[in-house]
Amino acid sequence: MDFRFFSSFGESPSDAHAVVKDLLKHHKDHNRKCRSDLGLSITVDKAYELGNAIEHLDKKFHEHTQMLRQNEGSLISGTNTVLEYDSAKNKTDKLVEILKAKIVWANTSEEIQLLEPTDRSLKYQKLVSLQKSFDVLHKQQKDEFLSWFSSATVLAIDSNDAKQLESLKEKYLMLNRSKAFEETFGSFARNKIKCFIDEKGNEHKVWDILQEVFSVWKRCYRLADSFIGPHGSKLIASNLYEGVLAKWSVILDIVTSLTTTSSNDPFVAAREIGKICNDFLEYVSSEGDEHIAEVSNKICQKIFSVMGDGYRKHVTSLLLCTINKITAPEKSSRFRHNWVFPYLEEIHSCMREMINEARSTFGPNFSPHIVPSFEEGIKELNSLIRNQDILNIKRENADVRTKRTVQENTEDKISAICVTGALVNIVHEVNRYILECYSEAKFQGIVEPCLISNVNLLDRLNKK
Repeated sequence: MDFRFFSSFGESPSDAHAVVKDLLKHHKDHNRKCRSDLGLSITVDKAYELGNAIEHLDKKFHEHTQMLRQNEGSLISGTNTVLEYDSAKNKTDKLVEILKAKIVWANTSEEIQLLEPTDRSLKYQKLVSLQKSFDVLHKQQKDEFLSWFSSATVLAIDSNDAKQLESLKEKYLMLNRSKAFEETFGSFARNKIKCFIDEKGNEHKVWDILQEVFSVWKRCYRLADSFIGPHGSKLIASNLYEGVLAKWSVILDIVTSLTTTSSNDPFVAAREIGKICNDFLEYVSSEGDEHIAEVSNKICQKIFSVMGDGYRKHVTSLLLCTINKITAPEKSSRFRHNWVFPYLEEIHSCMREMINEARSTFGPNFSPHIVPSFEEGIKELNSLIRNQDILNIKRENADVRTKRTVQENTEDKISAICVTGALVNIVHEVNRYILECYSEAKFQGIVEPCLISNVNLLDRLNKK
């Protein structure tokens, strides 16, 4: 090689070679420094690609916003639009995240190759970017891979294919997605009951829906226990409850229709629904486990609450009719309390009959459906006694008192005390009977019954 060209750089060709090498290193360092100063993690062409993607997503965003504004006048359609918008926004956000991760991964991989081994700080930053991109892309790849297996898992559960489920479970475990495998069991049960309710809508019978809840649980819980552990039954039962709640408007229509059209007597309609629920709970307690029993009870209690308001109004009406029968005779004997007792006994009997009726309708948790009516009846009875002075306990003027003997005045006060004591005793007897009914019930889900709490009204009456 002719090294005369390098004579101006030094006395020897080796000196010239060294100068050229230094210049190359200088320009390489300068180029790397400029790239770092700019702080760009993506190239121009990749930025252009990302810009187009974001512009497309922004257009979709405005379309969904427009749709939301058009439907904001309707509560139902507006709610559905909000849900659709949230779902679309989540998908677009995820897509942007994946696109960014792909671009950052490609460019950071190129940049890290140009770094000197001594640039540890900058190399560390690039490695962190690579790791974050890897996490996003790795999750996306697993999601795409398992998306088909999710459907395969549902089909295997539906066909009770234990062998196929074992193979699928292994794939989920190897990809560290055991939680997703478990959730597939829950979503299967939840969607199964939702689809069943949707098939006929409010043409369903209450018993059909309750029976389907138990059938789906019975069909799935052994597989769930086998593949996801001892909490499998609880998972299936809780998801069935979620599915029922999702379609509660349909059940509400069914129950409301029964209570308003099946009979003129609310007691008859409530008794029919109550018998269905109580028979179902008895069946579940003998054929199921504690998890499905708990969920079944929650569903039945919600059904009871639907017809509870109308039931309480009817109980209050009947009780007030009985109380309003109380009428003082025109000429009462000295022993005024004698004529009152038959009325009080009728009120007591009416309350006991209502307890028995409610117990046969609502099961062990019957007291909340009648005790508020009892308390309202006690208040009405107290007002009746005081306003009409049935017991003659108002203060009399001096002229009236002087016309009566001491014995007559004393007997009046004693009769008032006796009747008031009988009223207080009725309240205590009703509470005692409620407690007795609860103690006989073989049901562990109720902490304590609801009792009449306004005895103090009668206590104040007794002090008058």
